[in-house]
Amino acid sequence: MTHTPQHIIAIGASAGGIEAIYTFFDHTPLDKASYIIIQHLSPDHQSRLAQLLEKHSKLDIDLAENGMVVEPNKIYVIPNKQFMTLQKGTLYLTSKAGKKGPHHTINTFFHSLAKDQGGKAVGIILSGMGSDGSEGIKAIKKAGGLVIVQDPVTASYDSMPQHALATGVADWVLAPEEMPMQIQVYVHQLQQHTPVNPPASSSELEEKEESTLVAILDLLKSKLPMDFSDYKRATIFRRIRKRMAHHGVNDSRAYLQMLSTHPIELQALAQDFLISVTSFFRDREAFDLIERDVIPQIMNAGEAVKIWVAGCATGEEAYSLAILVQEYVEKTNRQIDVKIFATDLDKLALAIASKGIYPESIAGSMLKERLDRYFIYQNQSYRIKPELRKMLIFAPHNLGKNPPYANMDLISCRNLLIYMNKDLQEKIFSMLHFGLKKGGFLFLGASENTTFLHTHMEEISRKWKIYKKKAHIPLRLDTFSLPIYEDGKSVSLPSSKQAEATTQKPPLGEVLSEIVITEYGGAGVCVDENLQVVDSFGELTTYLLPKVFNFNLLDLLPEPLALPVRAALQRALKSGQGVGIKSTHVGDSQEGRAVEVLVKPFTDRRLEKRFLLVLFRETSTGSDAGKERGEKWMDTSLQTREYVESLEEELRQTKEKLHDTQEKLVAMGENMLSFNEELLSANEEMQSANEEMQSSNEELQSVNEELQNVNSEYQGKIKELTELNDDLNNYFRSNVNGQVFVDRELKLKKFSPSVVELINLQERDIGRPLDHITTNIKFETFREDMTKVIAEGGIIVKEVQSAHKCYQVMAMPYIRQSDNRIDGAILTFYEITELKRLQGELQERNTSLLRINDDLDTFVFTASHDLLNLIAHIQGLIELLHITNNSVNPDTSVNPQAEEFYRMIDTAITKFKALIRELSGIGKIESERLREGEDVYFEELIEDIKLSIATLLEATHTQIEVAFEVPSIHFSKKNLRSMLYNLISNAIKYKSSERDPHIVIHTKALPGFLLLRVEDNGMGIEQSKVASIFTLYHRLSEQIEGQGIGLYLTQKIIHAAGGHIEVESKVGKGTTFRLFFKL
Repeated sequence: MTHTPQHIIAIGASAGGIEAIYTFFDHTPLDKASYIIIQHLSPDHQSRLAQLLEKHSKLDIDLAENGMVVEPNKIYVIPNKQFMTLQKGTLYLTSKAGKKGPHHTINTFFHSLAKDQGGKAVGIILSGMGSDGSEGIKAIKKAGGLVIVQDPVTASYDSMPQHALATGVADWVLAPEEMPMQIQVYVHQLQQHTPVNPPASSSELEEKEESTLVAILDLLKSKLPMDFSDYKRATIFRRIRKRMAHHGVNDSRAYLQMLSTHPIELQALAQDFLISVTSFFRDREAFDLIERDVIPQIMNAGEAVKIWVAGCATGEEAYSLAILVQEYVEKTNRQIDVKIFATDLDKLALAIASKGIYPESIAGSMLKERLDRYFIYQNQSYRIKPELRKMLIFAPHNLGKNPPYANMDLISCRNLLIYMNKDLQEKIFSMLHFGLKKGGFLFLGASENTTFLHTHMEEISRKWKIYKKKAHIPLRLDTFSLPIYEDGKSVSLPSSKQAEATTQKPPLGEVLSEIVITEYGGAGVCVDENLQVVDSFGELTTYLLPKVFNFNLLDLLPEPLALPVRAALQRALKSGQGVGIKSTHVGDSQEGRAVEVLVKPFTDRRLEKRFLLVLFRETSTGSDAGKERGEKWMDTSLQTREYVESLEEELRQTKEKLHDTQEKLVAMGENMLSFNEELLSANEEMQSANEEMQSSNEELQSVNEELQNVNSEYQGKIKELTELNDDLNNYFRSNVNGQVFVDRELKLKKFSPSVVELINLQERDIGRPLDHITTNIKFETFREDMTKVIAEGGIIVKEVQSAHKCYQVMAMPYIRQSDNRIDGAILTFYEITELKRLQGELQERNTSLLRINDDLDTFVFTASHDLLNLIAHIQGLIELLHITNNSVNPDTSVNPQAEEFYRMIDTAITKFKALIRELSGIGKIESERLREGEDVYFEELIEDIKLSIATLLEATHTQIEVAFEVPSIHFSKKNLRSMLYNLISNAIKYKSSERDPHIVIHTKALPGFLLLRVEDNGMGIEQSKVASIFTLYHRLSEQIEGQGIGLYLTQKIIHAAGGHIEVESKVGKGTTFRLFFKL
């Protein structure tokens, strides 16, 4: 059984959003809500998000499918390569294939969610790159839903959250773990305040709620000030209820108290009332109509064009019209001064509009050529170019209170009036009509009720609510705030010409003033042929009623003057001569005044219009003043009686005609009603058929485009395959190494020409088993090796021989890249005949070198042995001479100089013996390298060295610390001992004068090497001398004994073994040698 979810929560995420989604659902309870995840997915890989989420939520998780009904306590994940929308609680998928440009999957779903769920929609924006979702959350906000944005500080990629925050519609900015609890509290509070049927008017509200609502509206009006009293009650009620749920407030009076003490919440409530949601070229077909039929007309009307966008929100619609205007200017190459006035009550929205910076998601709402031409892309946003921005003026404006912008060529006010009641709609329609010049255009939203406009405007498009002004009608002055005409104050009437053009007085004003003052005195008004006031002069409070007025003179006259003045006006218009009215009593019997009225017709040739000058002045009863001017003066009592009789006769005839007309209209109305029903039915059928044809045409076009794309892809693939086949054939022809390709059954697939001399192959052998074909090589394990390669996927390398040549054969698997499956094997033959010959010669030379080295070793050993014997003999003779000399003269004191000579000779002999031993060691390094090494254990070697220098260690208090991660190495034991001996003895020799020597010896395994590190705490080596310490006979200090051969030998040994040595030293701290032995 399917249940409707209480709320549907849509989560939009992109880069870095997976972790945020996990965190969100780690804290999500079972709350009868549904969750839909719109994640940007790779089109090339199947998403495993649904499976991965199972570890983070107890809710059921489904990969969304087309036609799937949304159920509570479930999570739905969008599949890759699909757009997803929601209609009547059901998910629908459409493929992205063939859709060019950025795929704003989040915006697409959020728009459908807002349309389908309204106030039950919740939109969440998590981590991601780009701006997808920023347009969608506007739609959710407009529908009365909840918008939550991840705190950018907690997002791995903050671009999507930042763009969402820039829209100004976010209700909460939270970390992912905080969102579920806030949503749960919000939904709970919302349910407590949701009536079964929301009230449509104040009469349906409970008395307590209505009084609180009025108090809230009064508070908004007095504090901000913003007046929402004429907005539809249902809209106001929903917004207040949402804000109460946002704060967890249950009682409307408590919320009123909160508004009284929290100005920020008062501003937030007002912001919720102001639905600042729009988009570029919203309703593309409507803008196409504006571009085709409206822009050319207003642009050709003159050199200056004025456009007013009322309720511009964040400016997208105003800029859209600016783009259309600029395109027309560029196309016609005309210099036209264009000003676009964009106004709104929402100052925050105006701030966004004025900056002209929009998220990159706007790319989906306009042509790429327009985007490139009029926007600058920077920081993942689009900014309006200055040349377009200077065309617009943004300003705050209250349509319900402020006067309209006048003399406009085009006014756009779309989908704003639907939130207001009927009275306010009529009031604003009147203002918009007044603001247009004759022939100007009015562009409304498709949802507006335009019944009020049909009388005075020509319908250009019924579907898109585009109208053209036919004629001027008076504007009700109580439409907006103006000074009130009060008794006792001098008032100059605003003229209809002023209201129409909002400019200076008509040029005839100065002439009329002079006539009134010099010829007549008193006061007067000037009216047109429709009796509409165009100007006024002097003190009029005596003659006109003290009330808020319109522009019709007859409505402004007191009752005693109304009928005679009407008769005088009509007579003056007919005769073209002035008409006067004798003294008429105005006012009560005690304070009344006698008034004389003169009506003078005249024509302004420059304006080509007729006007009537109506002059008033006080006079004594029965006075004949004014008759000398030549005007015809009326007997008011007689003319009034005649006028009344004529009106009664005219009324009788009119009633008879009206009765006849009414009967005809009733009959005609019945016929028209029937005919209209038939037309509506036929129109619906035609519209349905047209929609089906349009849908079919779009589908066919879409299929055709897809087929063209597929065909193009196939053509490209065929070309690639042809080129690849040519490359392979050329490769095979030029490859000197023979190659054979076989399938899983060892049947021949392909071979290179050079393999023919090894295997007797021809083109007709392709498809035959390879073991049925004779070969010219000895390769007995061929079938077994190939079978093993195919089965196990390894590589087998062997050497085989033909009659006169040697080859290395490598068998490796043939792997199909699409599914990583082994589909055969490749057999490659490398001729190594010359290599084998060179290997033989090298082996012979190595054997000869070993023999020569043995001879050299014998020579070095003999020579060093003979030299050492000779030096030992010399040393013995000198010692004997020393003893003899002392014994011959025992009583004679020892000659100090002779003793010094003996000591120097003995030291020189000792050094010479050490030199011979070291030189003999140099000659043995190469021979030791050529001989096989042995497993040498470091610990044993160090103990042997310590034993040989035990006296030196004890005398210098030296400590040797070892740590062998690798205990042994395969190396020449003699050479390794020589290296360690030299490094240890040098560490002692160059010890610090401030501390006893401490030596650390450490081994460690590295990739391809064994590291031997010898570290001491001695005197250290200057950085400039480090590079020269391995030079033969180089000594760091002349004051310290040594031959300068030890480090040279150490480096020579390690290099001969294929390794290297590094040194690191700090003066006063010590030195570290690192020896890298190649394994």
